[in-house]
Amino acid sequence: MIRYTLPPIPIRTDVSVLICHRNTPENIMLCVESLMTHYPDVEVVVLDGMSTDESRMYLKTRERLFPNLRVVDWTRDYHSHGVMMDYALREVMTTPFVWILDSDTIIRYRKEIPMQGYASGCIMMQSVSGQACTPAGEGDSMKYVHPSCMVIDRVKYHKYRPFIDHGAPCVWNMLDAQGEEMYSWGEEHVLHLCGGSWTTPRTVWWHDFGVFVRPLAEVKYRKEQHQSMDIVMWEGMPRRSGVYFDGRMLVNSWYVCTDTGVTSEDIDELKQQIIEGGAQEQFGMFIRRDIWQRIV
Repeated sequence: MIRYTLPPIPIRTDVSVLICHRNTPENIMLCVESLMTHYPDVEVVVLDGMSTDESRMYLKTRERLFPNLRVVDWTRDYHSHGVMMDYALREVMTTPFVWILDSDTIIRYRKEIPMQGYASGCIMMQSVSGQACTPAGEGDSMKYVHPSCMVIDRVKYHKYRPFIDHGAPCVWNMLDAQGEEMYSWGEEHVLHLCGGSWTTPRTVWWHDFGVFVRPLAEVKYRKEQHQSMDIVMWEGMPRRSGVYFDGRMLVNSWYVCTDTGVTSEDIDELKQQIIEGGAQEQFGMFIRRDIWQRIV
């Protein structure tokens, strides 16, 4: 196998992703990992409402492993989706277009992100008198782009009333922007679990929808050398490997551990070391996967 050293993927400056999240560990994991798979060139900003479960450690660890993931702390004791979105659009996001996603969405495949008009996404015809919380009636309708999947012009957003604490948080903003162009987009390649962020138990627990979530660490048991060895080529001369090709390449974790006595405390320490020091080649008994694959 020839291993090439590739330059880092440049991050786009025209569009970025915003996810507002609090205590939805299964959902945010699938959402982030699917974005990292299909949009590695787009910055993903997670505004975390100081989660009190395992999702916070997951996000803080992956922030150091994924170059295009940024976690921002929402420290106010007020976890309104609309208010958090408005804060991020005004104070955090910098790109002209922002793709807003609910934490219970999963990206099924890559599709070009539209940057036209005012907003693109899942368009619903809603009642004005019902403040967008009921379907439109005759003579009482407005276009409402649902914030579960919405690409919005951040510059134009400031012209209208902000997103608010409401069952339909974009209602007044969308009402003000009725003269703007809005486009339908995302309904095919963005899967919305519809309530996965607030139902109990989480609706996502029983299905991963094909998203590959890379584990943080994996224990690799040594195999006895086989007579038939793989020829491996890295940057140097070809050499023989004493490990099966599939055994080496089936390791999917960020870090590999060959010590079978590893404990949960060791994993917790690894997470903290990654947060403090980034994706170093080795932390004690843990070796980064790409380094381990070259030395076995």
